[in-house]
Amino acid sequence: KYNLLVPMAGLGSRFVNEGFKIPKQILNAGDKHLIDISLECVDLTECNLIFVVRDDHIFNFRIDEILKEKFNSDINIVVTDGLTDGSVCSCLLAEEFIDNDLPLVIHTLDVQFSPRINLKQLQDTGDDGHILTFKSNSKNYSYAALDENNKVIKTAEKKAISSNACVGIYYFKTGKIFCKYAKKMIALDIRTKGEFYISPLYNLLVSEKLQVGITQVEKMHIFGTPREYDFYRKNVLKKFGNKPLAL
Repeated sequence: KYNLLVPMAGLGSRFVNEGFKIPKQILNAGDKHLIDISLECVDLTECNLIFVVRDDHIFNFRIDEILKEKFNSDINIVVTDGLTDGSVCSCLLAEEFIDNDLPLVIHTLDVQFSPRINLKQLQDTGDDGHILTFKSNSKNYSYAALDENNKVIKTAEKKAISSNACVGIYYFKTGKIFCKYAKKMIALDIRTKGEFYISPLYNLLVSEKLQVGITQVEKMHIFGTPREYDFYRKNVLKKFGNKPLAL
């Protein structure tokens, strides 16, 4: 077993500002919701699924019932009654489920990638932390810089310190490791643009000689903004048919 944590407590302000009324995770793309497309990229066998959701999304859109219908009733749902100071804080709300010796994978959604990833691939690296990456130079993403052994020496949010952009899949050998360094990050007030992002957290692991590696994905589609979502629907789905690109 491992824990797969999906934080969904953000405001999604760019979608709200464009007039979208429903949470972006349940927007349609072809015959699926965006959350289906993102989670299909990970092998969910033997995983404990944990979602962090906003109470207004439960009240207005029954997001808790939708998630249970999609992923079975035995998932864990953590509810927050307001915005947090970033994805690290959102993930820590699930501390009771993840602060243990089980491996932890954090999936921040809004992406489709291939090939499909499974936990054994990440565990077999022997790394204390591991990041899925793709090639980019856009300042919209987070990045990982490597040493001569292809191990991470530095990560940065919204700054292209290398060509290795983060997909949004973050692995920790144990949930305890994540919780320890997440709390340390908050105590040290390590923010980017006022928020606690996950990728800079790996700098704390590296500073204490823990090993962090990367795996490059082969194909990558992003729909985290209204513009990206529109492009995905009009170009990716149009090119490959109504169903999302087969993985």
